[in-house]
Amino acid sequence: GDSPRELETPWTYWFDPAARGSSYDQRLQRLGAFSTAQDFWAFYCHLARPSSMRAGDNYHMMRGVTAPAIEVERPP
Repeated sequence: GDSPRELETPWTYWFDPAARGSSYDQRLQRLGAFSTAQDFWAFYCHLARPSSMRAGDNYHMMRGVTAPAIEVERPP
């Protein structure tokens, strides 16, 4: 069999469903983490395709376990 192809760092998949009435932090769902190329494809192959998702649903893939954050512009 193929030996695992280790990535430089682990990655985490997150899902942000288009939902009203709850905050971004409450909606955000951690789907899982991976650290090999094989694990990436295992996750990817089981994700819902964009055509089957609701408008506003988002996937995020972040290095490590850091959750995606909403960027807030700060005045200069």
